[in-house]
Amino acid sequence: MNIALVGYGKMGKIIHQLIQTHTAHQVPLIIESGQEDKWNRENLSAIDVIIEFTQPDVVLDNIHRAFEFNTPIVVGTTGWNKQLPEIKKIALDQNQTIFTSSNFSVGVNIMFQTLQYMSGLLANFPEYKPRIHEVHHTQKKDAPSGTAISLADILIDSLPQYQGWKSTCDMPRDKDIPISAMRIDPTPGTHITTFESDIDTLELTHIAHSREGFALGAIRSAEFIQDKKGFFDMNDYFKSLK
Repeated sequence: MNIALVGYGKMGKIIHQLIQTHTAHQVPLIIESGQEDKWNRENLSAIDVIIEFTQPDVVLDNIHRAFEFNTPIVVGTTGWNKQLPEIKKIALDQNQTIFTSSNFSVGVNIMFQTLQYMSGLLANFPEYKPRIHEVHHTQKKDAPSGTAISLADILIDSLPQYQGWKSTCDMPRDKDIPISAMRIDPTPGTHITTFESDIDTLELTHIAHSREGFALGAIRSAEFIQDKKGFFDMNDYFKSLK
């Protein structure tokens, strides 16, 4: 499989290294910031899948460019959640292929599924009050992280007493899931969901030791969508494993 890397920061470089050392895939095209001229039919004609890790202010342009050249794209950039329904509709209407996730780590996605089960049980016990805390490196632009927001969305779907989430900097109300965020180098990513009552405390924690888990997940996602059409996320990938 020929993979194009769009964005060649720390994640792009790790993905490139893992492709070279762990797979038989090739990376014939790398598009860095300021190299928009590389988006052309000649370059993209040889590409099976794009893996994109850039910034929230350019991710939509990159998605539309991928669609223009009918090239499947894996999007690892976070911080553009509000545009997700629009992009999903375009992908389905135009028979394009996109795979996106707030986090490509296998461990994080197992945590998501575990939290769905936990929060379904805890819906019967409103005395447990949830909160989310996340820590990342200082180069991460969005806060709270996309993963923290995904955790909050799981809780909101399961716990009827909560209507939304809010950063602890913005004084959450009783009906908000509070999310606190810290930026400390060189933390790859830590997420803690806590349920606290007067009697005891439950915690569900994921601590990333390196960025390789996210990179491997992105490569697996590219392999998953190579011959597919539509809108996909990590739930679809996990379903394919059953």
